[in-house]
Amino acid sequence: MYDNHPLTGDSSLGDVIAGFERETEPAREVQAALSHVDVELGAMPLRNVRPRHVDALLDDLHGAGLSPRRETAVIDALGSLFAFARDRGLTTVDPLPGHPHAGAPAVPTATLTMLALGARVASWTAVAVVLVFVLLLLVLILELA
Repeated sequence: MYDNHPLTGDSSLGDVIAGFERETEPAREVQAALSHVDVELGAMPLRNVRPRHVDALLDDLHGAGLSPRRETAVIDALGSLFAFARDRGLTTVDPLPGHPHAGAPAVPTATLTMLALGARVASWTAVAVVLVFVLLLLVLILELA
């Protein structure tokens, strides 16, 4: 396993992944996606990771038969991992430019989940209210006719 020492830009990607998992307790899918990254790039120092390394990793995973959904999960997980590293001043490099989903959070926060739920409930409530008013309008038209 990786050392439990303070993370720096010289820390291996594997150490940063371990720190990310300790601090954020990501979902199982994110951990599984990061395990692919750890196997391929874990020994590399964080500051040395470049887009070409990410592209090579994704090419290898695609060649191994990884589904597009899982590839997207790897990209999302890497985006979250590098956001974690940037927030802690470990790197300023973004190895994901041009990738779809880059920078999108892989693990929705409780607040974002509740906001999304609230938006969905509000949307369906608005649809229900409109339908009720349309039905009432039809009933009134039939009664007056």
